[in-house]
Amino acid sequence: MFCQICVTLLSTIIVPVSICPLNVSQTQVSEMDCKGDTVDRMGPEIASQSRAFLDRLKAAVRSGRHKKVATLVRYPLKVFVGDRTVIVKDRAEFSRTYGKIMTPSVKKALEDQPSKCLFGNAKGFMVGDGEIWFTADAKDMYRIISINTNAVPQ
Repeated sequence: MFCQICVTLLSTIIVPVSICPLNVSQTQVSEMDCKGDTVDRMGPEIASQSRAFLDRLKAAVRSGRHKKVATLVRYPLKVFVGDRTVIVKDRAEFSRTYGKIMTPSVKKALEDQPSKCLFGNAKGFMVGDGEIWFTADAKDMYRIISINTNAVPQ
């Protein structure tokens, strides 16, 4: 394993992590590969739980299991479409309008989201550039709280 920080800084010299002069752990290197903060700052339990939810959501969307995805949503769900906010009242409505909610750009943001780089703050956990936000309730049940079909990559 090579220290990516050392590779970047020293350009032509590849330095094994064990002798990296910057004394940077591989965990720190992985975090530095992400744009900004990650859920790791929220503690290992929250990081693990939120990443597990992300993996379940990805698997359900990837396999086209609309009803499974509908169980991963907190209702009413806010969906931002154009300049409007649409409220999805329940699982049946979500399943019926799945194709309009889970647009190709929302699905791509979800698929492209590395779990190691999942962002989290007091408002919840963000996929992509805000295409999907999810949070945990008092029982640590993770659910999607909003979907933004308008999110623009930064």
